[in-house]
Amino acid sequence: LLGSDVLLVAAEVLWNVLELDWEGGAEALGQEEVIECFRSFMEAVLTRGYRFKDKIFRNDMMVLLMYISKREENRPLFASTGLLALLLSSALGEPQRKFLEEAGMSPDLTGDSNGLPVEKRSSATRSGGGGMVVLTNAQEDMEFRMLLWGTLARCCSAQACAEIAVECGFVQ
Repeated sequence: LLGSDVLLVAAEVLWNVLELDWEGGAEALGQEEVIECFRSFMEAVLTRGYRFKDKIFRNDMMVLLMYISKREENRPLFASTGLLALLLSSALGEPQRKFLEEAGMSPDLTGDSNGLPVEKRSSATRSGGGGMVVLTNAQEDMEFRMLLWGTLARCCSAQACAEIAVECGFVQ
């Protein structure tokens, strides 16, 4: 289901819309419900998306999130919906997550500080990112890292996102 042709085409259509009318498209997609849907798709692909088509879909979703994050007004939504915490949990390597846990600095990436209700939290953020598909040195995974880090850096210009990034040790 994750890397299905229908989802790949849908992501491509959204990508085309954002390329043709970035401002209008980013504004339309900058709704809490839409960002929550992106979070759900990203959680699924980050925890169960090990096939090549899944990784292509994951990267296409990151391109869409990159475009959406370019609109400054959309950035706080990444924090309030739990999407930023999910993305951060995939950006941190397992050794970094373990180090933070052992040092007693395991971040609360659930969005509690932003009032995210328990039922809206993703299982990946509730469990500290456990069960994520391991990233390799494959081209698709390297592309994902570049898109991810660029999007996270852009989002951190919003105060709510910066606080979560500092809390989890992504930036200091």
